[in-house]
Parts: sequence; C-alpha cells; structure tokens
Amino acid sequence: MISGFTGKFSRTFFRLHSSCRMLASVIIQAIAMTSGPVFAQSRVETSLQQFSAEAAKGYIQPLADLTSANLNSGFYNSAEIPYLGLHLRLDILVMGGLVTDEMKTYHAPLPSNFQGGSFETATIVGGRGGIFINPFDSLSTYRGSDGIISATLIPLAVPQLTLGALVGTEVTIRYFPLKSPAGEDLPDTKLFAFGIRHSISSYVKTLPIDIAIGYMYTRFQAEELIDYKGSLVALHASKSFSLLTLYGGIAWENGTLDGKYEDANQPTGTKVEVHLDAKNSARVTIGGKLSLGFFSFAADANIASVTSFTGGIGFEF
Repeated sequence: MISGFTGKFSRTFFRLHSSCRMLASVIIQAIAMTSGPVFAQSRVETSLQQFSAEAAKGYIQPLADLTSANLNSGFYNSAEIPYLGLHLRLDILVMGGLVTDEMKTYHAPLPSNFQGGSFETATIVGGRGGIFINPFDSLSTYRGSDGIISATLIPLAVPQLTLGALVGTEVTIRYFPLKSPAGEDLPDTKLFAFGIRHSISSYVKTLPIDIAIGYMYTRFQAEELIDYKGSLVALHASKSFSLLTLYGGIAWENGTLDGKYEDANQPTGTKVEVHLDAKNSARVTIGGKLSLGFFSFAADANIASVTSFTGGIGFEF
C-alpha cells in the first residue's frame, strides 16, 4: 500500500515538475511581453516626470483600473470543493482588461503660467496628447503627453497554485518574481496573491449545485514605480455535466495603486507620490471549464465597471 502511494506520488510529482519546466519559459515571456509596454521606465517614468501629482492621477488612472480588473480575475473555475482529500492544481492564467473609449482621455490641469483651467488630453492608453491654445495669445500653446499603450485589451499572465481540501477548504497562491533581463530598461517586478475558499454546499447535501465563498488578497510591485494592492470577496456557484462545468458568481472588490516618481520640474531627487483607487467595486462572473483527465481549459467574462476576460489551462493532480 505504501509503495503504491509512493509510486503515485512520484508520477504526480514528475508530471508537475515537467509541466512547470515546460511552462516556466512561457510564463516569463508572457509577463515580460505584457509588462514591458506598461512598466518600461524609459517611457512611463519619463512621461510621468513631466506631470504634477494632480495631472498624473488622471493620466495613469486607467492603469489602476485595468490592473485591478485583471488581478482580481481567475480566482476560481468551479465551486466544487471536497470535504477531505488531497488535490493539487496548477493553473496558467491570462487575463485581459477591456480598454474603452472613455479611458483614453481625461481633463488635465493646465500649467500655472496658463492661469488655471483644464483641457482634454490623452491618458496612458490614449492616442496623441491634446493641444491647448491660449484664447488671449494664439502663439501660446500647451501640448499634453501622448498615450503609451495602444490596445483593445491589456493582458497579464500569472501562474496560480491551489491546494486542498481540508474540511471543505482550499488555499490558492500566486507568486512570481521577475528580474529585469540584462540590458533591458525595465523595473524588477513581483506578484504575490493569497486566497482561501470554503464550500457551502458541503453543509447542505441536497443542493442541486455547488456553492462556495472565497477571499483573495493581491499585491503587485514594480520597484518604487508602482505598488498595487487589491482584495476580493466572492460568492460563486457551479454545476458539472460530465466533461463540462458551468460556473459563475458575484464578487465585491477593491484595489489601490500607489506610484512614486521624480518630478522633472523640481530639484533632483524630489519625489511625487500618487494614490489611486480602482474603479471596480463589484463584478459578475460567467464562465465554463472543459476537463480532460488531469488537464482542463477554462474561460470566463467578468462584467463590471471595467470588464475583463480570463482564459487558462490547468493541471490537476
């Protein structure tokens, strides 16, 4: 019996180790690719250095909204949690936050030499910066910074590990530190998230569907430039039909993004700090999962003030 368990454990560990090795390079490339345009210091920090704190808030607000919408996604793809029994699941998730037209512009304050007021210009996900022409002096103009990111969806890829179950409870961890490649002008980044889910349907055996509740905390840092913190409380349900599982739920969430950069208009070393609250406060999730042995594929839509989509492949042992 012991040798059988040992053999099963060894095979499971080998499959998991092989999967991790195969997917590690994919994860690194995906995160580097999706983070590059957003966090490249040569572009974002250089742009921010031209802004006052008030102007910078409007410029990078979409970044806070999209980051929060993405990182609060993908927490679950089923509400079924065994009461007891060891299971381990590795998911590779790709999220995409939807960029809307209203995210592309904002009203920025004019410099003090223009005697106050504001004008419409591009955000970080907008196009060309707006131009303000002084109505009292047509030769006196001010041009806002251009947007940096041009995309319909802002993607992010993360690994996720889930371990359960003990008394209908399982835990989920996301952790991925990423060092900047040599010669690249990118900050070192680090992602950490912790979640816990508990089965409600285990208390009511007659329920026709599985129901669970969960909580997740996330922190994402890009050196001093960006520090994001978010949390999510979710109620979710699912129903399995052979290979297909339909799932969905409602969640209440929050996210904050703190930025710090040097002000080019002030003495060297003067830091500007910006605090932003993400737009989403609640979301509805609708999705499905296809299971093929220890492999599965899941996809869902998260409908909220900032809508996001999630897709992922999973390996369960």
